[in-house]
Amino acid sequence: MRLDYSRFLLLLVFLPAPSLVACDPVPVWPEGDRRADLVLSLANLIDGEDSGENHLGEIRGLRVRLDAGHETDDPRAPVYDSGCSEYSGDRLRISSLEIRDDYRIRIDLFKDPACEELAFRGVRGGMKVSEKRDEGAPYLIAMLATNAFTGLPGVAGEHYPLNSVRRRAFHTATAIGDGRLVLLGGAEGVRSSDFIGGEGAPEIFDTRTMLFSRSTRHELASRRLMAHATAWLPGGLLAVGGGVQAFRLGKDTAGRVELQIPSEICYGDSCDTVNYILDFSFLDLHEHIELEYPLASARVFPTLDVVRLSAGDTLILVGGEPGVFDTAAGSAFACSVVEGLAPKCDPLPLAYSRAGHTSACIRRTADGACTSLALLGGVEPGHRLVEWIALGQQTAHDHFIAAVVDNSRLDSSLLLPRAVGHDGHIFMTGGALGRIPTAERRAGPAAITLSEAGTGFFRFLDMDQELGPDAGELLFHTVTLLADDRVLLAGGVGPDNDSRDEAFVLRHEGSTYVVDQSLRLKQARFGHTATRVEGGPLDGAVVIFGGVDFDAEGRPHMVETAEIFLPE
Repeated sequence: MRLDYSRFLLLLVFLPAPSLVACDPVPVWPEGDRRADLVLSLANLIDGEDSGENHLGEIRGLRVRLDAGHETDDPRAPVYDSGCSEYSGDRLRISSLEIRDDYRIRIDLFKDPACEELAFRGVRGGMKVSEKRDEGAPYLIAMLATNAFTGLPGVAGEHYPLNSVRRRAFHTATAIGDGRLVLLGGAEGVRSSDFIGGEGAPEIFDTRTMLFSRSTRHELASRRLMAHATAWLPGGLLAVGGGVQAFRLGKDTAGRVELQIPSEICYGDSCDTVNYILDFSFLDLHEHIELEYPLASARVFPTLDVVRLSAGDTLILVGGEPGVFDTAAGSAFACSVVEGLAPKCDPLPLAYSRAGHTSACIRRTADGACTSLALLGGVEPGHRLVEWIALGQQTAHDHFIAAVVDNSRLDSSLLLPRAVGHDGHIFMTGGALGRIPTAERRAGPAAITLSEAGTGFFRFLDMDQELGPDAGELLFHTVTLLADDRVLLAGGVGPDNDSRDEAFVLRHEGSTYVVDQSLRLKQARFGHTATRVEGGPLDGAVVIFGGVDFDAEGRPHMVETAEIFLPE
C-alpha cells in the first residue's frame, strides 16, 4: 500500500478595581525612571470569544503576584504581591511600574476570603509596560478552573498567543521538568483518510508564561514525523525514536475505524520512498541533532522510557509495527544516559517480541526516577501479557523477564492499549483485541499488580455502574498519572467507532480502581496527547494538545484547540 503526498472554555474573569491591589511595587526604583501602568482585563472569554457574562460563581478572595525578567523561576521578591485580598471588581491596574517587556503574572481566585480554597488560576507572561500602550486593550489572563477542563482560545497576537503554531495529531508532548512541554512532530493535515506528518522542529509550550515558541532553523524542520516516541534525558537532550511520515486512518464500509501503515509513500510520480523513520535521534531544543543511531526495521507507536538501573540511568526503546510480530522489529535498545557524554546504545533482549504495546513505570525513587518498568500487550496470543525490568534485577546481559502474572494470557493480541503505574499497581485500558489495531473487539479497563519479584495478578474491571458498559473500550485515547497517583482517562475512539469527549479521574482502592470524577472535554478528540506539567505555577496540571475528531459524515478532521485540566 502507498500514500501519495501530492494529494495532499476558556473561562476568563474580571479582577478588582485599582483601589484593591493598585499599590506601588515593592522595589524602590531610582528617581527619574519613567513609569507606566499595567492594565489587566480578566474578560470572560470562552474559546477566544467574549461571552459578556461572568461565570465566577462565589469567588471571595484573590492573590496577585507580578514578576519581571525572563528567569521565570527567579526566587527573588516579586515586583508586586497583593497578598490575600477581597475579590470585589472587574479590572486590575498595577501602577507605576518600570517600563519593560518581560512581566509575568499569576492570579489565584478563591472560594473563601482566607484564600485557602482555590477555584481558578491564571498565568501570563511576555507582557509589556509602555507609555504608549493603549489602556483600552488590556492584557487578558486565562483563568483555569480547578477540577475541570478549560479550553485555550485560538487567539494569536501580542495579547494572547495561546495556541500552538500548527495543528497536530499522533504527535508527542514531553514534560522537561521546569514547567515547559516540548511538542514534536505529528500529522499536520488530513485529506480523505490520509494523515500526513508535518515538520518535526520542536515547539515549546511554557506554562510559566502560557506562550509558545519554536526554532524554525532546527534540522528536524525539514522532516515529516508522526507516530513516534520521545523522552527527556537528565542531561538535557530529547530522545526521539521511530515513527512514520504518513498513514491512512478512516472508516471502512462497515463504519469501523481502520488504520493502515504503508511501507512506501509517493512524491509526485515516484512511489518508492520508505515511509518509516529509520533512525533513533538525540537532539537539543534549538538547532541540532546531536547523535543518531540507525534502525534496521520499522518502529511505529513505540515506547521510550528512562529507567534507573544498577548501571545508571538507561533509556529503553521498545516496539515494532503494531500487529507485525517480527523478532527483529520487536527487539529493544538500551542506551546509557550520562550527563555530559553522548548516549551509547546497544540491543536489549526481550522475553517476547512486542509491537503495538504500551509501557508503565511501576516504582519510582523519591526524586521521581523510574526504577521498575513494565511492558504490556503487543504480543502474539499465548505469550505473557507483561514483562518487566527493575533495579537490581538484570543479569550481566541486561534483559527483560516475563512476569508471572495470573490470568495475564489473552486469547488474542492486545494492540495499542494505554497504561500507567505506581507503587506496583498498573491501570490499563483500551486497545484492539486481534492481529490488527483496528479490530472490532476492544479491551476494557484492567488492574494489574506486580511485585518486586515479578509475580502478581491481572483482571479486567467491572466498572459498568460508574462508567457505563463500554467506557474504557477505546483506541487512540490517553491515560495520565496525576501527581497524587490518581489516573486521568481522556478521549479516544469508542466501540461505536466515534470520537469521545468523556474523561474520568480514577483512584486506586484495594485491588481495583474507582471513579473519583466524571468529566467532559471541551472537544471530542483522539490521537491527542495529555501531558502532566512538572514544575512552575501549573505543576500537576494536564495539558491536552491536538488530535482528531469525526464530522457528522464520519470524515476525520484535525482538532485545532488545546485545553488544560487543573486538579484540585
